[in-house]
Amino acid sequence: MKAVIYARLTNHEADKLTEQVEMLSEEIQKNPHLELAGVYSEFGGGDGAAPPPEMRRMLEDCTAKGIRLVFMRDISRVAKGFYDLDKRMKLFQKHNIAIWFVQESMSSMSTVGTIPVSQIFGDRN
Repeated sequence: MKAVIYARLTNHEADKLTEQVEMLSEEIQKNPHLELAGVYSEFGGGDGAAPPPEMRRMLEDCTAKGIRLVFMRDISRVAKGFYDLDKRMKLFQKHNIAIWFVQESMSSMSTVGTIPVSQIFGDRN
C-alpha cells in the first residue's frame, strides 16, 4: 500500500521539519506492506478553513493516484482548532484518505479514532 508523509511547522526551522519527515519515513519503513509514495511539507499555521497549499496539493495527488494513507506526526498537523480540524478531517474522509497520527497512535478512519479528537483538543479554542 502506498502512503505519503505530510509534515508542517509553524516556524521556519528547517532542521526540525527535516527531523519530522525522517521520523515519519522511519515509521513507514517499519511496515513491509507500506511504500513511501511522496513527501509533502511546509511552513505555516494550520488555522483557517481552507487547507494550507501543500496539504491541498497532497489531497489532489492522493485522490488522483489512489493513495489512501497519510502519515502525520500528530493531530495538530491537520489544524490547531477544533472547528478547522473537523472541516479538514471531513475533507480527508470525503476522499477516503486515512491519516495515521504517529504521536497519538490513532487512525482518522477508526471509530475509536474519531471519539478522542475533542478530548485531545479539549478547550484549546
